[in-house]
Amino acid sequence: MINDQQIGELIRKIRKEKGYTTKQLAEKLNISQPKLSRIETGAQPIPLTLLYQFCVALQISLADFCFLLEDNNNINEIMSVRENSSIYDDLSNSSLTKLLTSLSLEERKAIIQFIQIFKKR
Repeated sequence: MINDQQIGELIRKIRKEKGYTTKQLAEKLNISQPKLSRIETGAQPIPLTLLYQFCVALQISLADFCFLLEDNNNINEIMSVRENSSIYDDLSNSSLTKLLTSLSLEERKAIIQFIQIFKKR
């Protein structure tokens, strides 16, 4: 089972990979630097909404973040793919529709469940 410390360590690793200091990222997320430090050490859990903001700010999808929690040995590969991707630049309905229709039925169901859980928080 994944814990707050593992999530924090991955946040730190991605932050450093992207070249941000804790101060810079905290400002970008509109939180205090000590709060970000507590999240990175696992002393404070990160709310899902803040995790989403982190992913958007550092241009990594929540899905990729979760994948990296399971296997963060592939972080450089995931990060380079995202840096060369325009997925965050074009979130129009047509691009989302294309993306969703490319998924299998099971993948679409999982996305819908995730969105429902996300909206409840």
